[in-house]
Amino acid sequence: MTGLESQTRDLASKHSSLGQSLQGELAASERRVSDLKDELAAAKRRQEQHTQANDDLKTRLAEERQAREEAVRQSASKCVSSMFYFMRFGFTMSTYIRDSSISNLADSVSSLEKQVAQMTAEKDDLLVKIEAGEGANTALTQLKQENVSGTVKLLVP
Repeated sequence: MTGLESQTRDLASKHSSLGQSLQGELAASERRVSDLKDELAAAKRRQEQHTQANDDLKTRLAEERQAREEAVRQSASKCVSSMFYFMRFGFTMSTYIRDSSISNLADSVSSLEKQVAQMTAEKDDLLVKIEAGEGANTALTQLKQENVSGTVKLLVP
């Protein structure tokens, strides 16, 4: 064999191994490109889902805002209607509040009258026991305490 044939075989061998190496790198690059395309498709799907969710939230927010504004309008309308009602029938808010306060005071007076009646009944019972001679000192002490507390309750509402 000549030197030229030997060099040709060496070059052919190197060329073959280089070709195989390049084909391996090409296959790896193609797999990487395929993987990146899959990742890109997945990212686009996620982006579309996020966009849809964002649009849904915006729609829901707008609907809730409209509902709240409508509720405020209805509330204001009811308030105005109530004011016109009071004005139409000669009532004023101060009259309504005054009547309400009078009613509350009447309830308080009624409650106090019931307490006074109960205390009076208890006092009468104690006097009967005193006259019968049953624990005169204890009954007198209790009666004095009840009279003091009853007076305080009547003076301080």
